[in-house]
Parts: sequence; C-alpha cells; structure tokens
Amino acid sequence: MYLEQIDELVRCLHQLRDFNFERHPGGLKRYSEIEQLYDHVMRDVFPDEHWRSGLRNHGPSSVHAHLDRLERQIASLRHADSGGCRFTQSDAAQFPQLLTAVNDLKASTVGKTQFIEHFKEWFSTHPRGVVVDPYLFTLAKQKQKDYCDGVIEILGKTVERIDFYYLRGNYVKAVAQDIFDGLNLSKKRDIFFYPCENLHDRVWLRHYETSDTPSLTGWEGRVVGASVNGISLRPTYVIDMPKDDAKGYSKYIANLRSNGGIGGAAILAQKTP
Repeated sequence: MYLEQIDELVRCLHQLRDFNFERHPGGLKRYSEIEQLYDHVMRDVFPDEHWRSGLRNHGPSSVHAHLDRLERQIASLRHADSGGCRFTQSDAAQFPQLLTAVNDLKASTVGKTQFIEHFKEWFSTHPRGVVVDPYLFTLAKQKQKDYCDGVIEILGKTVERIDFYYLRGNYVKAVAQDIFDGLNLSKKRDIFFYPCENLHDRVWLRHYETSDTPSLTGWEGRVVGASVNGISLRPTYVIDMPKDDAKGYSKYIANLRSNGGIGGAAILAQKTP
C-alpha cells in the first residue's frame, strides 16, 4: 500500500515540474503540500524514528529505490529556476516579500498587516497611485469593511491622485462607495475609476507626477498575487517590476485611460457603472 502512496507522490512531483509558475503562482503552495505529504507518508510507513533514519542502510531495496527517486525529485524542484517571474531581466531575487498566510488566523493577520505596511511605505514617497485589479470592487458583504479599510490605509495618507482599473462586470457599488468615501475625506485628492472590458492583472503602480500624461520613465510597479482581502486565503507574492516593464505596462494603462475614465463621484452616481 505504501509503495502506491510513494508512487503517487512521484507522479505529483512530475506534474509540478511541468507546472507553469509564471501563470499559476499557486504552484508553490502545491509544492509545499507535497513536501508535507511526503513527510506524512514517511511517518505513516516508518513510525519509528530509528527506522526512518536507518532506512538507507537497512530498508528493502524496493522502498529504497522509491524513496531515493522521490527525494531526488524534491531536491531538483527545490533548486529549479521555476519560481522566477518572467519579466524582462528579472529572476527569483525580484521577490521582496512572500506572505504565506493560509488557513491560519494568526498567520493571516500578520500577512495582511505586512502587506498593508509594505505598500503604505512604498506609496509614501509618491503622489500618484494606481491599482489595477479586476476584482477590486467585488467582495462578500461580511468582509467589506475590513477590506475597504485596508485599501484606504494603504492609499489614504500621501497619495494625491488615485486611479482604479477594474473589470466592468465585477463591480459592487457599496464597496466602491466605501473606498471612495474613505479616501475622499479631505476633498483634496483626485480619484478616477476606469471600468475595463478585459482585465487579468493585479498590478500596483506609483509615479511622482499626477498629470494625465506623466513621463514614461517615472513609473514603478509591483505585481501582487491577490487583492487585499485575499492575503488570508493564499500565499501572496509581491514582485518588483523592472523599470522597463513598468514603463511598458504604463503604456497599456495609458491606452485604457484613452478610452475614458470617470471621476469617482460621477461613476458612483451612475446606476450601472
């Protein structure tokens, strides 16, 4: 029975080796799960610590071969270059932070706090903030206040102009209203909404200019793996974009802006923005 379990682990590792980490960052979570499963199988098959430690010299040859193959698979994945973001000139060193807050109340609280503090500091030196998120204004009612407070805390201190890009079909007006109201208390900042027809990315950008046509060279960006409310549900990457990539991405959002943006107050006055 345990040989079948070990074989299943090897099959999982083969699948993971072919996993597209660039398009599915959740593969790292899967990798962690497989490591835990491997440890569980080892303890299940060899409950005695002495047996586990002496397996290399005294275990049956069939078990030895299976486990040796499995450990080689794990080692190859651990040192593989699969985790790098495939942006221009980027590699695994571009990860400034990995927030691993999954199904653990304490960890999720710490992870979310780190995320908020991380971006508050990042935006504190720039007056222009951009949030690109297809599900920015979509949220279950019971989580609404906590989520809105997080977005407001990140952007609400120093950013003078805020642009929100979101998927038109994923919009809850009450969420947008709460975020807008929280950010607009001073009445001294510009807030623009850009509903989009086709949007897949979650990207946060900053700039030192607030005009509609800021210089291309001033953009800086970060790719994130989840919205603020998703930090407690899955591992979340915050990946620095090389400046050339941020510059290229700014051209994409400039094209979205050319299709028309709407001031926050105006869009919230509409019935179906």
